[in-house]
Amino acid sequence: MTDIIVGTSKLGWDLKEANLKKYISVINYQLKNNKDVHISKSYGYSLNHIKRCKNLKESKSAFYIKAAFNDIDQFLLEIFYVCKMIGESKKINIQIDEYFDPKRSNELNKVLSIIRSNFHLKDVYLTVLPHNYKKFLEIKSIKEYNFAIHYSLIENHIDDQFFVYCKKNNKKILALRALGGGINNFTYNDFYRYSKKITTSSNLINFHKELDKNKISKIEARAFFVLCNKILYKIVVSSSSIDRLKDLLKIKKLKISKSKTDILKRLSKTHFNTDSKKNAYLVNNNLTEKLNIKIFIEVYYNLKRRKIVKNVNLVKLLNLSMINIYYFIYSKLKIKFAFLKNL
Repeated sequence: MTDIIVGTSKLGWDLKEANLKKYISVINYQLKNNKDVHISKSYGYSLNHIKRCKNLKESKSAFYIKAAFNDIDQFLLEIFYVCKMIGESKKINIQIDEYFDPKRSNELNKVLSIIRSNFHLKDVYLTVLPHNYKKFLEIKSIKEYNFAIHYSLIENHIDDQFFVYCKKNNKKILALRALGGGINNFTYNDFYRYSKKITTSSNLINFHKELDKNKISKIEARAFFVLCNKILYKIVVSSSSIDRLKDLLKIKKLKISKSKTDILKRLSKTHFNTDSKKNAYLVNNNLTEKLNIKIFIEVYYNLKRRKIVKNVNLVKLLNLSMINIYYFIYSKLKIKFAFLKNL
């Protein structure tokens, strides 16, 4: 079965202290066991939390870094900053986000050589969506790259041709948000807002009836669907519970009959196979980067001095500083008012 990577996007949300501690405990557990972690500069203050994890320094975990390739210098700055936050000796993989233009693959190739000369870079993944994956398969210069997809029991929209191609060409597939919206959550707040609903209430009732009839629990249904897919290389899941993560690891060791696997495939196609509009991209709900400004500026000046980056404007960094100061004050006031309200 495929391996499990713990995602950290929710670690960057505006969480209550108790929930924040739960997410951090899961990350620490993963780091202690030298298991892979998925991270990004765009996940709010998540990198600040990870940097303070007690098991980070000694961990041999590999990190999957989600990054944007809109501007070469910004991309380099982003990768160098993330590596500075987690430790520059860590093994890394890079997942280029879903906004990448495949026509810029030659530019990406050149930039990756700089990253390889500075860090232990293993694999690079290009994120494809149901409507655009064929464009990526047609470009020869990306043959060395692997692919990341949004894929789960409730998000099974990639054409089977894609999996046939990946198997034939020995491509690794990284499955993002592999448990769907959560064990009891059947919606997403991204490109599905431009399409039909994922499912109807009557479909959900029938879906749960079929699970009960075949003696498959909710978590088993979601986990087995991705863990039993031999084409998937690794899956990314988020959890605030170490026990839930342990449950997944136990499920990973179980054997599931082919008949049940076929049932899950049928249920996925029958109840959750909606069509998103052709050019719908994920909505960027996190427009403000929340950085460790001190480290970010240190990295910027280091790269500027070494002439690795040239065109990054310092004014942008100062603007980011002001934004971060604003959000720091805002969060503190929010906590204070919440405390006063409960008096």
